[in-house]
Amino acid sequence: GPAVSPRRYAVVGTGARAGLYIRALADRYAPDGTIVAWCDPNRTRMNYYDEILTAAGRRSPAQYGPEEFGRLLDAERPDAVLVTSPDRTHPRYAAQALRAGCDVILEKPVATSADGARLLADAVRTSAGTLRVTFNYRYAPRNSALRRVIADGLIGKVTLVHFEWVLDTVHGADY
Repeated sequence: GPAVSPRRYAVVGTGARAGLYIRALADRYAPDGTIVAWCDPNRTRMNYYDEILTAAGRRSPAQYGPEEFGRLLDAERPDAVLVTSPDRTHPRYAAQALRAGCDVILEKPVATSADGARLLADAVRTSAGTLRVTFNYRYAPRNSALRRVIADGLIGKVTLVHFEWVLDTVHGADY
């Protein structure tokens, strides 16, 4: 069949969490998508990821600050927006991208407030774009292996699970 053009992605938030997506699009999934824009207040982080892309033979995306997100959407016309910005900003960026007709891939959590959740729900209802919320940690090899062990009954019938994970604010759980 005819060749399909790679999807055009904008990345909002170039902290550590964005690295998973950026490295995938620089390498394994490069034929499927190209990053056309960064949006972040920190030029050093955008430049860091520029180096990863250019080392892989990809072009440097355009750089925008947070206050320029609307201009990014108009000028770059991304097919999809990856939102990996601080959690409290998720609804604002995702809703604006959806209103522009983009697909959105949103890191969890969807929102940190009821107002944020309502803003995003309203945008989803009226947008031609789609919203996907990622829970990528559940697919980590260790977690997938443990799921298979339990599902296959290798440790008997599981009747109780106690799980506790204490996060500090360095991780980003600051709400």
